[in-house]
Amino acid sequence: MKSIPTFCKLNRTCRQLGAASALSVLLIGCSDWDSNNTSTANSNEDTLANTASLSLAVENNDSTAPSIIVNGAGIKGPLANAEVAAYLLDPNQMDLKGQRISLGLTDAQARLDLSVPAEYAGQGPFLIEYSGGNELNGETPSIGVLTTMLTDEQLSNGTAVYATPLTSFVIDHAYQIADRSNLPSNPIQDGLLGDNNGTVSVQEFLAAVQTSSNAMKSTLGLGLLSEQMDIFTTSPLLDGSQSSDESFAIRFTNEVFAALVAKVATAVSNSALPIGGTTVVKTLAQDFSDGVFDSMAWVNDDGVAAPIVTFADVNIASILKTDPEQLTIPSTSTAIADLRQFLMAEASLLDLNTPIEPSQTIAPEPLLTTVFEVPELPPTVLPADPVVETPVVIEPAPEVPVVIEPEPEVPVVIEPEPEVPVVIEPEPEVPVVIEPEPEVPVVIEPEPEVPVVIEPEPEVPVVIEPEPEVPVVIEPEPEVPVVIEPEPAFSNVLLDWVVPTTREDGSVLQISEIASYEIYYYADDGTTNGTSVSVAATSDTGTLVTSFQLNNLAEGDYFFSIATVDTQGNVSEFVEPIALSI
Repeated sequence: MKSIPTFCKLNRTCRQLGAASALSVLLIGCSDWDSNNTSTANSNEDTLANTASLSLAVENNDSTAPSIIVNGAGIKGPLANAEVAAYLLDPNQMDLKGQRISLGLTDAQARLDLSVPAEYAGQGPFLIEYSGGNELNGETPSIGVLTTMLTDEQLSNGTAVYATPLTSFVIDHAYQIADRSNLPSNPIQDGLLGDNNGTVSVQEFLAAVQTSSNAMKSTLGLGLLSEQMDIFTTSPLLDGSQSSDESFAIRFTNEVFAALVAKVATAVSNSALPIGGTTVVKTLAQDFSDGVFDSMAWVNDDGVAAPIVTFADVNIASILKTDPEQLTIPSTSTAIADLRQFLMAEASLLDLNTPIEPSQTIAPEPLLTTVFEVPELPPTVLPADPVVETPVVIEPAPEVPVVIEPEPEVPVVIEPEPEVPVVIEPEPEVPVVIEPEPEVPVVIEPEPEVPVVIEPEPEVPVVIEPEPEVPVVIEPEPEVPVVIEPEPAFSNVLLDWVVPTTREDGSVLQISEIASYEIYYYADDGTTNGTSVSVAATSDTGTLVTSFQLNNLAEGDYFFSIATVDTQGNVSEFVEPIALSI
């Protein structure tokens, strides 16, 4: 392996700066891939320490300015001591984050303290993001970042919205499909308003959220989420705000999904790079962009799919089909089967309004790995196919009458029997002799049966006629190299990383102290040439940059690494290079 060059210009003082960690790589398979279809790990990743800064959380909030209180919570389970940010939702940003308009916190009992300045009323929808924090038992959440969406109407009415693993999945999935056109026959495109023009309007995104929500319910919903249920406003807490059975159903499906996300993260980490729950949720949303959990991502309307490198060595479908009875609530030792008692104890701990124990007995249906599995009924249709073939077998039956026709000849044979008395009267026997003469045509009658037998013979060319169709089937075969040829041409690679929070000497590294990142990559082709790219730490809109796409890389083995540069020019050590074959 080649050595990584050092860009540090200030002796070894650059070692005080912590390098960006948890660099992940996403291989994009062909030139038709749109940047709007990539999956990224934005803002904080699960591995970040739970040290939200109080000074950061109130830095831009003027307590004297008119504001509107935001109601809701982050649930998996309730996120305590978390940092909460509100953004104008921008569907054309990879992280959906437009301008950040407010920062807030949750307290030790997960109660939300967040408000939106009144000047932004009517400019929604808003993206609400919970990051950091801890479960009520003090454990680190299995999914470090949760998102939800707040509309103008919900803000003005004081409607509570909840950030959960499933709302995060739906929002990420809606981003993947929002620009596609409406196709009622395809559950992944039914109801969409997109026009495939590369940009997404707010109306297109909101329509995609509804389509994604329906697709999620039919696959990850375990048969527990009704079409009418709003996954963003249905409380996963037994707080009395609605039916305890509905709260139990939405919490059950979220706990199952979070447990499966944890299993996927463990499987991927065992086979490749360490990966957190937040990245798994985003990558699953990308995997489901074609309506199937199969480690392939939808690329365009031609049905071209690109492999998801993160899931390359993991059987995602097998993990997702794990029996919920075998799962435990993440960050606890409690079985999901015991969730009812767990939620009652949680409600008591949170001092909620006289919780009512759910009455229904959960009987989850199997989780589906494709949205097409519900409407498609191939097992029912296929048994009918042999019935269609039966008439083909019966067709020879008309030949049976041909065989039966000689049977009337039996009476002809019987007719000579009365000739015995005719022998007694010799004179009349003459006409009797004449009578069998007409029997000759009777014997001749089966002869026309020969052409009847011959008639099916012309059917032989009918059978032969399909043979010229063989070249018709062969004709599409030359199309295979057409599909294969562009694959080795070039690929795009998306690099994701986590924003570092500490320097190498252990001191705190503020986000505002990070100026940029140095990305270095090279091909393992025997040469000494490598390429470095400098990426600004924040975008023009002030959003943290945690990903960068390298385009048009030729086939080969590559190594990627990254370092952090602070505002003083100090450069960290490069992280251990990550290998990737293209």
